[in-house]
Amino acid sequence: MPQGNGYARPAYSLRAIQGYAEMIKNPDYDFAMEEIREYAGIIETKSLYIKEVIEDLHFATRLKNKEFTLQKKTRNVVVLLRDIVIQILNDPTHESREIQFEANEESIYLEIDELLFRRALHNLIENAIVHNHSHVQITVSIEKKERTHLFIQDNGKGIRKEELDRIFDRYYRGTNTGAAHKGSGLGMAIARDIIKAHGGEIVISSEIGLGTTIEVRL
Repeated sequence: MPQGNGYARPAYSLRAIQGYAEMIKNPDYDFAMEEIREYAGIIETKSLYIKEVIEDLHFATRLKNKEFTLQKKTRNVVVLLRDIVIQILNDPTHESREIQFEANEESIYLEIDELLFRRALHNLIENAIVHNHSHVQITVSIEKKERTHLFIQDNGKGIRKEELDRIFDRYYRGTNTGAAHKGSGLGMAIARDIIKAHGGEIVISSEIGLGTTIEVRL
């Protein structure tokens, strides 16, 4: 997680790309083809990360500046949310995770931009995954009252108050983030702005050692 300067990770990746490229082209080094392929793989990985950061930053800026016209259609968000959970569990990097899905009704219809809504909910569930150990239990649920409420609850490590206040800051990744997670640090900010664009809000509560609950109210 970048502390303070949000550009630390992209800057580090750029330096790594430059360093490996300079080594490969330097005639003083006589690398074996296997070494060159290894360094090229590192350059590719770092480049893809920077590409993700640039794309997410562009997307987040457009959202913040209200440059998106929402393509709203009536959708059954119970089916949509269940599909997002299945999609995440089908990702090989998350296949060992335990995510329960619950709904108090089989059909809850809302006017939403499906592509943006999917992205927001995927980001929120992903956040619960990368901030916890692999054995954490996650429950994704939806219920209809006066408003529609979506919950993402986990029994994980929890988030400290000072981090909870910053969780929607751009580039903030949290000290609990798994080392293998290489996201742009914009996922939670993007999720918040998408939900806000739909007239909703996100509320987060957490206790150290007991877990975290993310509630989306629409």
